[in-house]
Amino acid sequence: MPKFCLLMTSLLVLGYIVFLSRLPNLHGAEETKGGITDEWLSGFHSILGQGNLYYYACATCHAVNGDGKGPSAYPLNPKPRDFTLGVYKCRSTPSGSLPTDEDIFKSIKRGFHGTKMPSWKPLLSEMHTWNLVEYIKTFSERFREEEPEEPIIIPEEVPVTTETIAEGKKLYEANKCWECHGHEGKGNGPKSGELKDDLGNRIKPSNITRGVFKCGDSSADIYRTIVTGMDGTPMPSYADSIQDEKDRWYLVSYIRSLKRKKNFFDCLFKND
Repeated sequence: MPKFCLLMTSLLVLGYIVFLSRLPNLHGAEETKGGITDEWLSGFHSILGQGNLYYYACATCHAVNGDGKGPSAYPLNPKPRDFTLGVYKCRSTPSGSLPTDEDIFKSIKRGFHGTKMPSWKPLLSEMHTWNLVEYIKTFSERFREEEPEEPIIIPEEVPVTTETIAEGKKLYEANKCWECHGHEGKGNGPKSGELKDDLGNRIKPSNITRGVFKCGDSSADIYRTIVTGMDGTPMPSYADSIQDEKDRWYLVSYIRSLKRKKNFFDCLFKND
């Protein structure tokens, strides 16, 4: 990990520890999931001048106003999420929908694999994580005007065989996944150098051979991402183009088969 990242993480941890003892239980975990109340916002804003949990944990990248342009955001790729838009990559809901509260909660706990967004599970209690979810939602009007759609259902996984991997490869080619991710999954497809997110920022497709995926590395996580897409990025939903559940699992099988074995040099050099 670069020295800058270690320094920033250490400062955040220190600030969090000092602050945590002063942070009140603004809302019980179960109550917080129910939505934002005037009482809750009043309590959170009352300590804003002293610095709140969002300020210590998130603002350095996502900015105090939530627009993703914090002081540490400039060198990052991908860029931090702009919370004011209400558009989220990792969701259990269909493309175009808001995420559920649980989706945001899991993103904070899990982090975004392969990016500078860390897992906050070791530092944040469930209560404080739910409080943070509700605070993040205040940055976008969408959460006041819309409700998330029903999460997609992930069916039982199809056992992996050489046949399912072969079928998955056909789907990978037919759906032109190679245009971004490359024929071997290395993230070097012919379109990889020209990709941009919805805000015009350059963005790299995942190097599938690393076996690291932003929204989670399990087979279920990959299945979900294939169906929901990653809103705000060039990664679309394949819910319509790959409708058969078995075909989706075949594609997951092939994607997982592209992971290469790690070696000593992976510990020394970053492989995008």
